[in-house]
Amino acid sequence: PDLIDFNALDQGESAENLSIAFNLAEKHLGVPRLLDPTDLMMDTPDEKSVLTYLSYFGIHPPPSHPYPESPGETQAQWHKRSDQLAARLAEMEAALKQERQARSEA
Repeated sequence: PDLIDFNALDQGESAENLSIAFNLAEKHLGVPRLLDPTDLMMDTPDEKSVLTYLSYFGIHPPPSHPYPESPGETQAQWHKRSDQLAARLAEMEAALKQERQARSEA
C-alpha cells in the first residue's frame, strides 16, 4: 500500500489506476501482470483470472525480489504488506463493479 499514493489517483480514471497498480505490483513485488485493466472493467470479469492474479500476492517473493524496497523487512512484514495491497485491489475491483452497474443503469 505504501507504493501507491492513493490521494494522487483520479477516481474517474479506473483504467489508469489499475494500470498503475499492476505496474507497481510487477516492478516492486514480482507479481506478473496477468490482467489488463479492461479485464476488470468488463461487466463480468473472469473470476478465475482475478483469483489467479490475486493468489500471486500470497506467494513468497521470487529471489530477484527478496523483500522489495526494504532490505531489513521480515517475511511477516512483507506478507502483511502484500495482504494489504491485495485487500486494496479487492476494494478497487468492488468500486469498478459499482461503477459498471451505475453506467448500465444510466
